[in-house]
Amino acid sequence: MKNDVSPATMLLRMAHDPRFRTFVETRSVNSHLVSKFVAGETATDALNATGELLARGRYVTISHLAPDPLDTTQARTHRKRLRKALRRTVQAGYNVEERIEIAIRPGALGARLPNNGHELALEHAHKITHTATEIGARVLIESEPGLPASDTLSFTDALRQDYPDTGVELWSMRKRTERDVLERIDSQCRVRLSYGTDEARGGEDETHGARDTDLAYVRSLTELMRSSAAFSVSAADRRVVEISEALVAAGERQAGTFEYHLRMGTRPIVEATIADRGDRMRVLVPFGRDWYPYLMGRVADQPGQFLALFRPTKAARRAKARGKR
Repeated sequence: MKNDVSPATMLLRMAHDPRFRTFVETRSVNSHLVSKFVAGETATDALNATGELLARGRYVTISHLAPDPLDTTQARTHRKRLRKALRRTVQAGYNVEERIEIAIRPGALGARLPNNGHELALEHAHKITHTATEIGARVLIESEPGLPASDTLSFTDALRQDYPDTGVELWSMRKRTERDVLERIDSQCRVRLSYGTDEARGGEDETHGARDTDLAYVRSLTELMRSSAAFSVSAADRRVVEISEALVAAGERQAGTFEYHLRMGTRPIVEATIADRGDRMRVLVPFGRDWYPYLMGRVADQPGQFLALFRPTKAARRAKARGKR
């Protein structure tokens, strides 16, 4: 029987093994690999990375890597960290206006907690968005595995009643997304169009296979290009960039009226090319102590990085060299 499991899916399954997680975290992996994809564990690390990107003409989305809270206290702590990170961008003297965005994941604010978790998370999101609005930053509600698209969209719609600039991430792997994109266009909601993650398969929302996910992405991208809605398109796929450029050349959309987005460290040459020609290039800057799941997701995106997890750290190489003396 043919095995249709992709290398990315196999890596994600391995990542859930607690023994493998302990192995990766306790040896600190290859520090270069971690720092390639993650700014660091603290808000200071995120601010330093943000400053470097802004200086090079990039736009930035700051994302705090945190597990879902076990109680309301942990949810409140996550809210405080996001608001603190926003305030510190101003203290650092950064040009915040539209160039800095904060990513909000409802689950990290307690949306899955029992007894009105959704309302609790929305209350926290209102406070974060209020702080962002005060300093001129933007807010994006991220999609996430285990949270149905309907919940993410209702969360976004509720927030937009007071903060209409709030954007939302939509995954083309979900069969409902093409309809959701059209509805977001009608309501003039900002959209970050992404592919999605294999971890979302098997959830409440029906999903496409890999090929249909790609086709659905292009159809949604075309609708966004032909609209006046603000949106962000993935630059991780060369074909998507080429299609975007072709639609601009055909007069469907003016260059500079939409954004490209990339995760930090994924395609530095493409990132530089897009930014240097004057287009908006937004880079996701993740930080936080819960970096392991995020790192494994990036390794799954680029399976060639997998062997780097097993390379000796610099400290181990130095110790080995001393032992040979």
